[in-house]
Amino acid sequence: MRKLFFILFLVVILLFSSRRAVPHSYGEITAGDTWSSLFDAYWKKMNTNYIFWDVYDSEYGSWDGIYDYFMPRFEGLGKIGENEEEALRLFFDASKGLDDGHYALTVFAKEGFLYMSSATYKVMKDLGYSDDEIFRYSIYDTTLDYRKFEECDFNAENIKNTFSAFGIELPEDAAVPLTTVSGRGPFTAFTYFRTYDPETMKGMTAGYGITDDGILYLGFSGFDFYSYFETRNEFTEDVTSFLSGLSKAIDDNPEGIIIDMRGNGGGYIVDLDILLPDFLEKGVTAEFAISRRKLGDNRLDYGPWLPLCVYSNERSSFDKSIPIAVLTNKGSVSAAEMTTFFFKALHDEYGYDVTVVGGATLGGHGSLVSNENELNGGSFNLSSHMVSSYTPSTEIRYIDGISREGKGIEPDVPVPFDYDEYINRKNDIRFNMALKIIREKL
Repeated sequence: MRKLFFILFLVVILLFSSRRAVPHSYGEITAGDTWSSLFDAYWKKMNTNYIFWDVYDSEYGSWDGIYDYFMPRFEGLGKIGENEEEALRLFFDASKGLDDGHYALTVFAKEGFLYMSSATYKVMKDLGYSDDEIFRYSIYDTTLDYRKFEECDFNAENIKNTFSAFGIELPEDAAVPLTTVSGRGPFTAFTYFRTYDPETMKGMTAGYGITDDGILYLGFSGFDFYSYFETRNEFTEDVTSFLSGLSKAIDDNPEGIIIDMRGNGGGYIVDLDILLPDFLEKGVTAEFAISRRKLGDNRLDYGPWLPLCVYSNERSSFDKSIPIAVLTNKGSVSAAEMTTFFFKALHDEYGYDVTVVGGATLGGHGSLVSNENELNGGSFNLSSHMVSSYTPSTEIRYIDGISREGKGIEPDVPVPFDYDEYINRKNDIRFNMALKIIREKL
C-alpha cells in the first residue's frame, strides 16, 4: 500500500510540474487583438512546431520560464497597435536564445516590423554587439555603425567575392551564361555561370577550375541545381552542361580537390544526390548523418533517428586517395553543412584524405520541408501572417550523434578571416591555405 501511494504521489507531482512542458493538443491556435494573446499563440505554436527542444538552453531556464517571465509583460502592453516597439523588443528577447541556426521570426506592426534571425544574433554577439544594438539592427535602425558585422566572413566572404579575387567579376543584378576563361587566378581554365531572376532578385553562381598542377576547385553560392530541372527554364541547359563538365573533371582524377562552401546558404538537399555520388567508389553507400522529426504535438514527441546516406551510381569511380580540402566559414549553413558532414564522414569512416579549412560553420542543420499535418513541426504563420516563424521540421546531426545546432562545425585547420586582404587586396588567405595543404601532399 505504501508503495502504491508513493507511485500515485509521483504521478501527481509529474502532472503538475509539466503543466506546459508536455502540452496537450491545443486545437486550432489563434490570437486575439492583444499583444498577450499573440504571444500566447506564438508560444503554443513553438511548443508544437519547434524541433530543437532537446538542446534548448535559456537564461530563463526553459520555454516554460519564457512564458512565465514574458506573459505578464505582454499583458501590460494592451492591444495590438499600442506600445509597438516595446512589444517587438519582448518578442526579440523571448526568441533570441533559440539554438536553431535557421530560425527567423518576423513580427509586423503598424510602424515597422521586427526581423530577428538566430544566425544574425549569434554572429553579432560573437563580434561584441550588445542586445540593444542587435535589436536596433533587427528593426532596421540604420543610425548605428554595423561595419564590423558587414565586414565579417558571415557577410563578406562569399562566392561572388571569391571569384572577384580570382579576377572574375560578376554583376549584382544580371545573369551570366555558361562561360570558360583561361589565365584567371591560379587556374589554367575556369568555367562558371550565374542565374538571376529579376522578380525575386535572386540567383545562383557556380564555377569550377583546374590549376596548372592539376588541382580542381569547385564553388557555388547555394544548392539550387535541382530547381532548374524541376521547372525547366532558360538556365536549365547551362546548368546541365555545367554539371556534365564538372563530373568529367572529377572523373579525370585531379591531383587534389577544393570544395568551397563559404557563404553557401544551402537550398535543396536533393542536390546532394546530384553532386556527391561522383565522390564515391562504385557500390558504396556513404552514411554521413542522422535525422529525426516529431511524431506528435508535445515538445519531445520525437521519432527514431534515421540514417542520411549518399548512394553511388553507375558512374561512381572516385579514387579516395585524392586529397580533398573543404573550405567553410560562418556563412556555410544547411545543405552546405550537410556537404561538410559528408566529406567529414568520408574521412572518419571511409578512409578518405579530407581536411576542413577556414572558419567554423553557422550551425543550421535542419531540413526546412514544412507540412504540419505530416511532419508535426516546421515554419508557421499567425494572425494573417502578423507573426511568421521560419524553422525546420527535421533535426539533423553528424553520424557521431552530437548536436552542433547553433554551434557549427569546427575546421580541422582554422584560418582567420582578413577583410582587407580578401576584399581590397584580392588575397584569399583561406583558399591559399587549402591549396598549400593539398600541394604538400602531392
